[in-house]
Amino acid sequence: MKQPIALVTGGTGGIGTAICRALADTGVKVVAGYNSGGNHDKAKAWQARQKQDGYDILVSYGDVTNSESCAECVRQSAELAGGSIDILVN
Repeated sequence: MKQPIALVTGGTGGIGTAICRALADTGVKVVAGYNSGGNHDKAKAWQARQKQDGYDILVSYGDVTNSESCAECVRQSAELAGGSIDILVN
């Protein structure tokens, strides 16, 4: 059985981080969607902190107020995770 893949929008925030970690703890491959004003360095630093804590969580930029950006975030997330999105947490 393939490992399920989840995309968590707002995944780098406080509640989003908890959701990402809870999903990862159950064996789900997790992609944290972030906006952060497009601050990619901040997202990469967040990802590094998760890795230090033992969580292999991917990050993908997306602006949920823009449908084209949302579609690109889903596409990029699936590509990064190596499959299709099975779970969406918004």
